[in-house]
Amino acid sequence: MLIVSKFQDYYDAAIAHGVDKKVVYNRKTEELGRDKFLVGFGHSDRDKIMEAFLRLSSQQESRWTKRKPGDWEWEIGGAVVGFCGKLYPAVWVEYHLFSDQPGVTEYFWTQETALDALAKLHGKGVLPALTDSLLWSRRWFLQRDFLKKATYDVFFKEETWKPLLVFFEKNKTPIFKCTSVTDMTSAAIAKLSINPSLKETGFGRVLEAHAAFQEISMFLPALAPVEKMVKIEDKYLAASKGFNKASFRREPGTPDRKRKKGLK
Repeated sequence: MLIVSKFQDYYDAAIAHGVDKKVVYNRKTEELGRDKFLVGFGHSDRDKIMEAFLRLSSQQESRWTKRKPGDWEWEIGGAVVGFCGKLYPAVWVEYHLFSDQPGVTEYFWTQETALDALAKLHGKGVLPALTDSLLWSRRWFLQRDFLKKATYDVFFKEETWKPLLVFFEKNKTPIFKCTSVTDMTSAAIAKLSINPSLKETGFGRVLEAHAAFQEISMFLPALAPVEKMVKIEDKYLAASKGFNKASFRREPGTPDRKRKKGLK
């Protein structure tokens, strides 16, 4: 597979094993806001998707807790990566010191790892890498009034995201990412990225580079437009081959062909 792109992703390393130029992946990134990417969805599907993102984004302790410079602050959001016909939900956590500086974002691809990481953040309010031990258990974490296990059950449920499967065919892409927007000044709840970079999400923990490369190269031909067969009438097809209505008939006045001996 030949990749045409302005950026490098984690699975690009598999190109070292060879390039099949018959399959070309034009990895051009495009972002669509909430109003655009949900056009055409039924009310039930749209509401289900938005509710899953909203319930997860509401789990922000920093919105109820006063912070001062030097304190750790964190935000929770959700993302769903569509990869070659399959959907992979993830919870992302951005944590940083209470300041205007950008923080570090980490993705958790299973419900268990997400809850364990969030329990650590609630327990000490610091980066998980700086936490020596789990001070607060996951059970305590889930008993908090504003943190409900049902929120994460719904978010990691496959049925929640099935309506997003149409984006593969609709956008002719093997990869997309739908992610929540936690900016309180924005009217958007989620946005859609076509052909995004997955390197920053740690998707390599879900699917290693060589396997991801192979899946894309096999999935792309299925997205190619199918050429419609044009049916040509027999008389026009025969004429295109040089035949006419008398081509297979004996002309008047010509003798019959003599049969060879032995033939009945």
